[in-house]
Amino acid sequence: GGYVALHDFTLSAADFVPYGRGLRRPECVWVDRDGVWASDALGGVCHVRDGCGPAVLGSGIAEPNGFSRRPDGSFVVTGLNDGRLYRIGPDGHTRVLLDSLDGFPLGTLNYACADGPRRIWLSVMTRHLPWVAAMQSHERDGYIIRIDEDGARAEIVADGLDLTNEVKV
Repeated sequence: GGYVALHDFTLSAADFVPYGRGLRRPECVWVDRDGVWASDALGGVCHVRDGCGPAVLGSGIAEPNGFSRRPDGSFVVTGLNDGRLYRIGPDGHTRVLLDSLDGFPLGTLNYACADGPRRIWLSVMTRHLPWVAAMQSHERDGYIIRIDEDGARAEIVADGLDLTNEVKV
């Protein structure tokens, strides 16, 4: 009892209601035991609370895009416009984890997937910055990086992708 077969599941417009307010470009949304979080153009991630303005955590990230949360409460966040991967600590302290690989800039980062406490999977849309240039070149230069030990080890694990988007494991 209480279960609905997937083929019988439906949603209507009445099932959707606004939640939170005052967000700026909330590209990515994360839900966990602490609530709802969204990337925000103010430079970090926002704790979204119904009926209240967002509480920003972190700063200085050029157009925060995809992010995920680690077991210690920190976030790994991609900067869409600066080609950097950031860590935002639970206290809001923001630092760069990775901005180059083998001496080359990373390109346009899309999503950071935390895989436990010490591994991150990072999708890179293109080696171009800004990414709009890749839309015109039709070059398949996106890739995925596996990062271990907070950036101490990083390697490309998939290459030649077309505008790589979100990746999850």
